[in-house]
Amino acid sequence: MLTSRRYGLCLAAALWLAGCFELEPLTHQSWKEEVELSDGTVILVERRLVVQEGGLLPESIDKILKNEVEVLDAKGLPPPPVWSDKWKPMVLDRDEHGVWFMVVIPRHCFDWNSSFAYRQYKAYNGGWQQVEFDMGLNLRRPNIEWYIKKEMPEILRLRDKPEWEKGGGGTAPEYRIIDTSYRSGC
Repeated sequence: MLTSRRYGLCLAAALWLAGCFELEPLTHQSWKEEVELSDGTVILVERRLVVQEGGLLPESIDKILKNEVEVLDAKGLPPPPVWSDKWKPMVLDRDEHGVWFMVVIPRHCFDWNSSFAYRQYKAYNGGWQQVEFDMGLNLRRPNIEWYIKKEMPEILRLRDKPEWEKGGGGTAPEYRIIDTSYRSGC
């Protein structure tokens, strides 16, 4: 039989362990953003993130578990399906045939399993399918905001993006421009 002192110590240890192994909190974040397509058309998208905050390892700090892009106003164009994955979107545009495409890069490796840093997806039959990367996109700047803060404005306008990005000086160059010579550590 446990004495009250031992019982108290066991209870304190159990509570301490429960606090140490608490699941990291998930937060949801969303904002609207103007995105300029290569033909000059400015569309409006909604960005939604599911973020796992904290963690003991640097790799686990603010890990984006889901990154969604939904076109709210395609300016008369047929909108693409909602993009929803864990990869970081960089470019949303239409190719020369009018097919929507998305270029993404890993923020964390998850199951990326490739040293090539970028993937391209195209919208076919209401979904996104990975396609061979178009090397003609080399040195293209992202049109989807890459500098994500803990608090985003309600709407990020195109005219505000250069000023907004000044705060992202420490962001790795592979997120600021598509550079096909860059290799990921995945």
